[in-house]
Amino acid sequence: MEFRISFNEKIMEVVKSKDSNVVSPNYANIVKIRVPDSDDTTSGKEGHLKMKMVQMEERNIYCGGYFTSDLINKRDPHRVVDFEGKSLMAVGSKDGAVLLLYVSMEAKVISVLNGNVVQIRALRLCEDKGLVITGSFDAIIRCWNLKSETCVMTLLGHTGAVNCLDVYGDRLVSGAKDGAVKIWSLQNGKQCDEYNFKHPSSVQCVKMSQTRVYSSCDKGQVKIWDLETASVLKMIDAHQSSVRCLFFNEWHLLTGDTKGQVMAWSTNSEAKDCLKTFNHPTEVRSLTIAYLRVVTGCDDGKIRIFNFLTGVCLRAIVAGSKTNRILSVHFHETSIVVNSIANVKQHNFGEVFWDYADSANKDKKHVRTGEGVKKSDSSKQPPGTAPLRKASSPGKMHNRRKSLPNHPCFARTTQEQSDSAKVTLSEKATSERIKKRGPHHPPTRDSILLKINAIQKATCTDEVAINMERNARLRDDWGSPASSTELASKATDSKASKANVSSPKCAPKREVSTAPGHIIRPLPPKVEKTKSQSAKTQRLLNKSVKDVAKEESKNAPRKSLSDLKHFVQTSTSIKCADMLNTEADLKLLTASQLEEGEGKSRRRRKAE
Repeated sequence: MEFRISFNEKIMEVVKSKDSNVVSPNYANIVKIRVPDSDDTTSGKEGHLKMKMVQMEERNIYCGGYFTSDLINKRDPHRVVDFEGKSLMAVGSKDGAVLLLYVSMEAKVISVLNGNVVQIRALRLCEDKGLVITGSFDAIIRCWNLKSETCVMTLLGHTGAVNCLDVYGDRLVSGAKDGAVKIWSLQNGKQCDEYNFKHPSSVQCVKMSQTRVYSSCDKGQVKIWDLETASVLKMIDAHQSSVRCLFFNEWHLLTGDTKGQVMAWSTNSEAKDCLKTFNHPTEVRSLTIAYLRVVTGCDDGKIRIFNFLTGVCLRAIVAGSKTNRILSVHFHETSIVVNSIANVKQHNFGEVFWDYADSANKDKKHVRTGEGVKKSDSSKQPPGTAPLRKASSPGKMHNRRKSLPNHPCFARTTQEQSDSAKVTLSEKATSERIKKRGPHHPPTRDSILLKINAIQKATCTDEVAINMERNARLRDDWGSPASSTELASKATDSKASKANVSSPKCAPKREVSTAPGHIIRPLPPKVEKTKSQSAKTQRLLNKSVKDVAKEESKNAPRKSLSDLKHFVQTSTSIKCADMLNTEADLKLLTASQLEEGEGKSRRRRKAE
């Protein structure tokens, strides 16, 4: 951990030296913000609110590295998604079916809820309550049980398509095309008749807390309703187009319209002025605020992170395109789920060590994401911060209201004094170890080259050893070398044979392979006949043929020439020993020569 921290510090120092406008992904700070003290005006200055300074924490969230994973790869321009950052995701569309998906690195469908016959316009997943709530085009709100996968409640009351839903505790708020904002009880499924909230046009977004309801409509009006008095606390009429997304925390309210304007307001009912405006090129689909950073999802396919104090855009993440428009964005502590026309993707961000070096106390502290705000003094906990909700611990939510443990997307985590003391002790021990060890220096070019050279030498093969091993294998295959006496006797025998017998022709050369495991087989001895042996054999053969011809002429003078040829061919019964013992010169005669010889012998006999 110490090495990673020092490594990140070195990187940021190098980057800052080259570019002074770079955005640090681990920047964090404690700042003081002026907010209205209460809903009552001061007696000294009429019309002016009493202000107070509140410590808040700022972080450059979503400015670090991330990787994306595809959850759904299907084009659907009517898809609605709700995801709380846990293990389940609910998806509805034009066919009226609700898909429940198990989400890890990819999404797998585990069940399908059928019952809606028309398009689903609004969807709300409540894993803690075991419910899925849908609002459809037929103005009916249905509540589904996750275990039994059946519709357990049907809410009737709207006369137009249900566009938006929100849940807080055991209450449900809905907004529809008829301009009505209705509140329902999830215990008995009845409408709360004491609340009669209306807008002049179709309601596009509703949000609910313990004591308030926030709603917006197509005409650009935003109303804040008081649940205790069932009346309007504040109305905002600054937008020139339909307001389709809202978000609020303890101090601020964000409103986004279809022309790309996001306005920040105070939740105080007496504060009328807009605090800040964040402009976008097209319609804003989703928005949130956390750690004094405004995060928006725009119709042009980009997710933008703004500094709430300065209004500067710190980063723009490309999550879609003009053809692949963003439909909704769901923000969580270390991930962002983007629902677009073509697919549903999850952007997973890496772990961040937050650096408070520039904070007011000038103490350097590194805090891991997901473990809350850890500081040496518990009194410095900023009351106006809104950390993102942890997916694994839904009970740790932000402290907008003390009874608001399950508000989606954001949570406020507080640490006890004992934990703060432990963190302080660990930081002191870390600083002492760093002092003893000395500063960490990055490796130089020469040291890197030396390490690479050592690794290459360790991994390269020894060619000399390999050749020696191959030679040993060859010796084993050929056998042990002959002794000196045997070599001498072989030499004398070879000399004697050379003296008696003429030297044979040189045997053809044979290629010898030195590959390991190759067995070399000697060539078979080549038998050659000498000229004297071949001439002697021919003489014997000629003589035998001549004797056979004489005997045949005596016994059968009138025998045909064909029988003689057959006799010559079958004269293999002559023993080789008799042939070798004869010394007369023989000639091999043809058939015509034999006829001439017979004719001469007849003439001689007649003459005699």
